[in-house]
Amino acid sequence: GLSIFSARPGHGKSRMLVNLALDICKKHPGEVYYFTYEESREKVTLKALNTHLNSDFSGTMYDTNEEALEGYFKGEGDAIRPAAVDFEKDKKEFFALIEERRLNILFSEMRAESLAEAIRYLHQRRNVSAVFVDYIQLLNLENIGRGINNRQEEVKAICNLLKDVARETGLPLILAAQFNREVKSEEALDMAALREAGDIEQTAALIVGMWNRYKDENAEAAVVGKILKNRGGSPTGRAVWAYN
Repeated sequence: GLSIFSARPGHGKSRMLVNLALDICKKHPGEVYYFTYEESREKVTLKALNTHLNSDFSGTMYDTNEEALEGYFKGEGDAIRPAAVDFEKDKKEFFALIEERRLNILFSEMRAESLAEAIRYLHQRRNVSAVFVDYIQLLNLENIGRGINNRQEEVKAICNLLKDVARETGLPLILAAQFNREVKSEEALDMAALREAGDIEQTAALIVGMWNRYKDENAEAAVVGKILKNRGGSPTGRAVWAYN
């Protein structure tokens, strides 16, 4: 089925997908496919590498790990702190996932129909564990059929298309989605606030709303996850994830 992690921009939906993709790579022998429609393949790969390394290694020149990684790959030798003793080993482990095709990060401009066919193709020819799409509201239909008169109906058709693919293949499809601008606090996390909602709330098996408290300049650097829908499971639930 479809699992959706929804948030406002900058509240962690892409980082959540990256974390899940790496977890699945570590726990399952198959291949993970991550289709990014917003950020470049290089940017998402950098996020995934940083997540895999799971330590603070930025040098004095940089404020964040990702800036340090960019400097490192540009040949700036002092970008990585000398104390990061496992950096080379962990980096090698990460790129082994990519070289062995365990983790496949792909920048995509495919329309929804082509994406669906690509997933079917991969399912038939590869050992696929999961498919990620970041994010659903950036998808468009190639052919706008009769009865589709606005963007909301187009998103509904896209959701149904992907739901059918998930059912046919048995693969988990894990998608990011955006809330609309009315969501200004974690209390406002609600399925009805999904941007261009269409039938997102009807077709998904799981919907998790996310709010990054760090954006509120809260002392607690954490992301709140709230279950908004869970077909076959508890419809309520809340988690607080440490955010670094």
